[in-house]
Amino acid sequence: MNEARKKVISVAVGAICGVAAVLLVILLLSFITVKSGSVNYSLLIPFGIASACVGAFVGGLISARISGSAGMFIGALSGAVTAVLLLAAGSVFGVIPEAVSLLRFVLMILSGAIGGVVGVNGRRKRRRRI
Repeated sequence: MNEARKKVISVAVGAICGVAAVLLVILLLSFITVKSGSVNYSLLIPFGIASACVGAFVGGLISARISGSAGMFIGALSGAVTAVLLLAAGSVFGVIPEAVSLLRFVLMILSGAIGGVVGVNGRRKRRRRI
């Protein structure tokens, strides 16, 4: 497989997995908030930013594992694509980007880059030979 094609596929798969991770974290935080009985609206923006960063980290990690090299670049690119996908999904529902969106975008790129570094440098499972 062509190296450039492998990197594009790894970024796409990482971004999709990142969006799925964002949705799972948002569902988990929503469940915890509802079960606590009181909704503190001042925590909604930090919860959203934290879930977006976790999703970008997971996306960067997965894309770097698939790519196998250039972890920081691939992870940052995956984080950026995840941020654009979330921004597009928000605009479909009529959400207007604010100054917080720029902060979330930068933090997602950084989280994706960190995930990419961890994904490339992390341990890989060794298969035992019989």
